[in-house]
Amino acid sequence: MGAGVGAADLPPRGGDHGVSAAAQSSPPSPSPPPSPPSPPPSPPPPPLSPPSWSPLLAPS
Repeated sequence: MGAGVGAADLPPRGGDHGVSAAAQSSPPSPSPPPSPPSPPPSPPPPPLSPPSWSPLLAPS
């Protein structure tokens, strides 16, 4: 009985080992390819010039 209890107290044999072994044996995941450079932002539209018929520009 004593031996059985002692074995139960210890972690299952190969439990830790299996995890570390799997981590070491598994190949490192390849890094994803770099994303293509994003196109430069389109230039802002030119400011709208006031219409020629605007009363503000009309000669008084």
